[in-house]
Amino acid sequence: MPKVLPLSVIERKKLEFTKWIRGKKAAEKIRQKDVGEAIGVSQQAIGYMMRTGNIKYEDLIVMLKELHATDEEILQIMKL
Repeated sequence: MPKVLPLSVIERKKLEFTKWIRGKKAAEKIRQKDVGEAIGVSQQAIGYMMRTGNIKYEDLIVMLKELHATDEEILQIMKL
């Protein structure tokens, strides 16, 4: 059976964003625990935020800084 994409553009962007974060963490060799400590939450909370796609703006800023995201990457991610 073929894989079905979420219908809305926003849902697809959320999915794309979580995939980018996972890839960036792997490339930079940053653990989920390290990102959680930078934000001030547990590793489990970061996992929940990633699964649901509910990330606060303040947490997003810290997360992008922790992952060493470039300006180009940030623009590409945030563009709808």
